[in-house]
Amino acid sequence: MPRLFISGMPFPAKRRWLLNVEADPHVVVHLKQGVVADVPAVARVIEGPAERRPLIEAAARRWGRDDVDRMMAQSPLIELTPVDAGAEGDAIG
Repeated sequence: MPRLFISGMPFPAKRRWLLNVEADPHVVVHLKQGVVADVPAVARVIEGPAERRPLIEAAARRWGRDDVDRMMAQSPLIELTPVDAGAEGDAIG
């Protein structure tokens, strides 16, 4: 299954959307270009440095940034896993 990650530019305060994900990891991804659909998913906040670093480094390269340490400390990072809308529950892990 493909993995989808969402990050953001570094900022010292935790964003409200990240607080929302921490409170309830069940989200809906709204696709708008090419395909129009609402995809239910479970979000997982990625906090461990060993898991975060390669993903943050990839984001930094893509965005042309050279402040990986700042991004490690201040950029949000989540993984989204699509779930079957008809499933009787889902696993978070």
